[in-house]
Amino acid sequence: MSLSPVYKLRCNYRHHHTPTMKLIIFACLAAVALARPQAPESEAETLLDERSDNGDGNFQYTFETSNGIRANKVGTPGSEGQSNMEGSFR
Repeated sequence: MSLSPVYKLRCNYRHHHTPTMKLIIFACLAAVALARPQAPESEAETLLDERSDNGDGNFQYTFETSNGIRANKVGTPGSEGQSNMEGSFR
């Protein structure tokens, strides 16, 4: 029993485009995964916020948010009018 030319063409067509179709499906799935909403930064809550400013160039602040951001800084006036600051940010 021999196969018809039309059937052979369909089989070849299907196998020839399988890698391309898999790539298209993978790309679509990746696009959907990347497009999903991330936790918005606007939902972060302030856990700690301490500030002081003496008005003479000396200042200090510390804050921490629920999404893991932490910062602190201490500033003093410099001898040439600049602000000398030291701190950290994570």
